[in-house]
Amino acid sequence: MLDNSAKVQAAEILSVLGGTAFAVAVSSDVAVHHHTWVRVVFGVGMVAAWVVLLAAQKSTDTKILGRGFEEFKRVLLATGKLLGLVAIVLLVTGSPLPRQTLLIAIASGLGGCLLAHVLSTVVLVRQRTRPGGRRTRLLLVGTRPEADRVAAAVSSDARAGYEVSAFHALAARSNEFASASGGLDLCDDRPEDPVVDTAEITELARAHQAQSVVITSADRISDECLRDLRWALHPHGIDLMVVPGVAGIAQPKLSLERLSGLSLLRVDEPGYSSLSALAKALFDRVLSVALLALLSPLFLAIAVAVKAEDGGPVFYRPARVGRRGEPFRMWKFRSMHPDAEARLTEVRALSGKSDDAFYKWAGDPRITRIGRVLRRTSLDELPQLINVAVGEMSLIGPRPMVDGEGAEFPGFVQRRLLVKPGMTGLWQVSGRSDISEQDRVRLDLYYVENWSMDQDLRILARTAVTVARGHGAY
Repeated sequence: MLDNSAKVQAAEILSVLGGTAFAVAVSSDVAVHHHTWVRVVFGVGMVAAWVVLLAAQKSTDTKILGRGFEEFKRVLLATGKLLGLVAIVLLVTGSPLPRQTLLIAIASGLGGCLLAHVLSTVVLVRQRTRPGGRRTRLLLVGTRPEADRVAAAVSSDARAGYEVSAFHALAARSNEFASASGGLDLCDDRPEDPVVDTAEITELARAHQAQSVVITSADRISDECLRDLRWALHPHGIDLMVVPGVAGIAQPKLSLERLSGLSLLRVDEPGYSSLSALAKALFDRVLSVALLALLSPLFLAIAVAVKAEDGGPVFYRPARVGRRGEPFRMWKFRSMHPDAEARLTEVRALSGKSDDAFYKWAGDPRITRIGRVLRRTSLDELPQLINVAVGEMSLIGPRPMVDGEGAEFPGFVQRRLLVKPGMTGLWQVSGRSDISEQDRVRLDLYYVENWSMDQDLRILARTAVTVARGHGAY
């Protein structure tokens, strides 16, 4: 039976083949349809080049399937390189550009490839998250504190499909290991100089059927030992991973630089540069205006429903703080009774959340009947597209806050003002109102410090899933 990687690769080939054949068959480009042999050569050449480029990008590598945006990024990179290659060939041969054929082929072929990866991700995540599901077993190698941190990260993200099967302490002996559940069990924790035995680590990995060895304390292992360990693990098909000493910094903010055999990790500045800010603003404006036009009938229906319930105003316009501390008025469909602001202190006391920095209560009596529906579906947030269109907000970013809110968390307010507030953000797709105040602060700061367009697109995709599920919305 084919494994998941082979199935996705077969789906990619069929998508490329089918999309290109369909494009050559139905398009009316003179450059392609002038002679039959030209159509055949163009189609076969494009399919072959596309398949080779996808293979070169390792778009179906088992190490990345179902583990985030990387697999989709590789498909897009391969397709981009294909377009560049086609342009070079046409330029060299002096042939006219077959725009229609290329458009149909890329749209259908790329769409099929991306759909194959989406379906693969769904299947893999289900397999990994169910009891007794397929997971990649890890052997952690390092010191106790760092191993604990990695083990906690592994257990908190079941979708990635990892589980800790064993632990080898650098300052201890091989009989120190963790159970498959991830609990570490150190038999001898004497403060000795690190003992690194590559053969011992390899045998421990094999004994616990670990598919990967994770070095959690890279600073405790020499370059020579790391190279020896790579060679020792290779014959057994065991991967080697290293945890860098830059926790809390996302991959797009890191770049590798070589200096006389030494690898340096460059960490980019937090927030976004002027050029990336311009690209983000353009993306926000174009998409928000398009959505406002598309959703105008829905806006009208919601406005009528809100007005009909109690005769109060349709919109709620709270004051919020934007980028660099600039105040603005946020647009929302009203989901509470008109006297909601006056009853805030009373309701906070009633809920027992008087001291919460970010107050929200699922049983808030100030919410109207139509308001509960709007909040459950997040439709009350749609008018913020107006704020995005005029440049006061972004589609993705930290949530807008009241002036002074969050001041009890040192450095939080100053850092989050580096970027525009957003309609949706990292903490909204990580649990919404159900997560703790500390986690909201942590996720907002992580977004600010690690902003990238890749991350924005991932959050936008996850927002649709989160809204559909309705978890944490009240």
